[in-house]
Amino acid sequence: MKGRPIILFFLLFCAMVCHTPFISADTGLGLSGNNQHLVIEGFPFHENFKFTVYNTGDRDALFTIKVLGEYSDVVSWIMVEPRMLSLKRGEYREVKCSIDAEEGYGGHYNAKVMVSGYDDVLLEEANISGTSSCILACGSICVSIEVTNKAGEDSRGLVHPPEEANDENGPLFQDVMENLEDSSSGIVLNKAYGPLFLDVPENIMVGEMVALNAGYVGQDDTGDIGVMLISPDGSTHYLEPSGVFSFDVEGIWGIMVLEGETPIIGKSISVEGEKPPCGVLAVLVCCLIVVAVSCMIFHVSRRHPMKKDINPNKGV
Repeated sequence: MKGRPIILFFLLFCAMVCHTPFISADTGLGLSGNNQHLVIEGFPFHENFKFTVYNTGDRDALFTIKVLGEYSDVVSWIMVEPRMLSLKRGEYREVKCSIDAEEGYGGHYNAKVMVSGYDDVLLEEANISGTSSCILACGSICVSIEVTNKAGEDSRGLVHPPEEANDENGPLFQDVMENLEDSSSGIVLNKAYGPLFLDVPENIMVGEMVALNAGYVGQDDTGDIGVMLISPDGSTHYLEPSGVFSFDVEGIWGIMVLEGETPIIGKSISVEGEKPPCGVLAVLVCCLIVVAVSCMIFHVSRRHPMKKDINPNKGV
């Protein structure tokens, strides 16, 4: 039948269309490193440390690294190289940090090396200054610096004058992600484990039961970690590292992985309004395909009717 190749091509095309919408991907971030506690007993002071950034997601992603702190001079002590990473899924890269302090005031200072992950597909539309809603994952390492009175007295003084940090990075997160930025979060990992990961779908519907998974990359033991959810109205929910949760409020949610009570890594997700379940949509699409194919077969059969086998010698 002449119409058979057309029908087969149409069926193949419909199968591809039906399969594509159900493919989903997620941006994931893993960090391996330790919080830093440094004591400066004299200036100048120099120290180096490093940590590793892992792309634990299902697609390529861009990761930016920024330093935040209360005082701009303290922030300027901490240098990070590189400050931007483009990692394919499953890749990782080491980040080197150096602390170079030529002078300073006595006292205790806290700074954070913040890592944020972006979807590589959205880079052209993203505001990489750190205030864009395309931030999909984040994590931090704390740097605690103690400048002794002797070191401060021999340098700029014992008491640091009040100041708001005015570094070029500016605020890193907004909305619910500020809970992570304002916390004492950091990466304090047992060497027997490894980098943390947080695995959740990117797009979620209101009322949908969603599986959430968190843990250490390559390890079955989840240690002392848990998952905290922050709804758009500010309420919190606590889950085990692997569990199922139904998002009942539309909007931007925050999801964080805790070690004990300390937030370590987190990400924001968008919970959208109710839509027909995927199963219903699949059934509707299949019904439409069946109707379309039936119409094509009927149309082709009318244009090319089966000819009767007429044998002129039959009956002779």
